[in-house]
Amino acid sequence: LRRIPGVIIRQNTPYILSTTADSPSGASSEPLYVLDGYPTGNSFRSVNQLVQNVDVKTIEMLKGSEASFYGSRAGAGVIIITTYKK
Repeated sequence: LRRIPGVIIRQNTPYILSTTADSPSGASSEPLYVLDGYPTGNSFRSVNQLVQNVDVKTIEMLKGSEASFYGSRAGAGVIIITTYKK
């Protein structure tokens, strides 16, 4: 994720940089994580517990209007993780 433009890593958690300075009150500053098509929430720790790094096939980042498909939980962007199916 460090190589993706617009993503920064703080304390081992990825954050998507926004073009707007403010986010809605109560909104998570972490992106929504989608693992193999299922939204897993706005916590990198939960995703990190569900999947091993070696099982990751692709990582895609959505922000702005692209992320709107996922609703208000995706206000800070979306990170879509696809794994190798076992």
